[in-house]
Formats: sequence, C-alpha cells, structure tokens
Amino acid sequence: MERRQEHCFELAFGAIRDPHHESDTLIHGTVIAPHKVRRGVIKRRRISHAWIIDHRGAVYDPVLDRRFDRAHYYRAFAAIEVRRYSVIEATQAAAVSGTSGPWHDI
Repeated sequence: MERRQEHCFELAFGAIRDPHHESDTLIHGTVIAPHKVRRGVIKRRRISHAWIIDHRGAVYDPVLDRRFDRAHYYRAFAAIEVRRYSVIEATQAAAVSGTSGPWHDI
C-alpha cells in the first residue's frame, strides 16, 4: 500500500479517465493517514491526497482500492476537500501542468 500511497494523484487521475467514470468527480485534498516513523511506531499525519466521488455519492480511494460511504470516509480519514474537478477539468489541468496533480496551485 505504501507504494500506492505515493501515487494517489496518478491512480485517481487514471481511474477518472475511464469512460465508465465520466460523471464522477475527482477530489484533491488532504486526509489523516498512518505514517511509520521508526522502530514500528506509527503516527498519524495530514497528507495531500486524491480520491473520487462517484455519481451515486460513494467515495473510491485509489490507494486503498476500495469504495466507502461518503460520510464514513470523510469522518474516518478527516478528509478535507481543496478542489473538485470534473473529468474535463482534470484532463485540461493535466495537459497544462504535465502532471497528474495536484493542480490547485496552477
């Protein structure tokens, strides 16, 4: 999972570009996530993250490769939205920046 976590923006952008997800919304924001510090000590810290809200309102987290009830996800991970993107907006932002995100500073 740690390898996937380092690629949340690419994973989320790739998922939203699937034709079956054209009405979904890509979210860039932050979540509280476990972080291994040393000697097996795990602390939680706020990190930049990307996830998708589908047309039914459920959350898909590409790092965990799992769907969640939206209220549960936002509560469990203390998710904070920074920016929402439609598929078209995400594709345009990726083209301008040359990256899969985050784009809210461009």
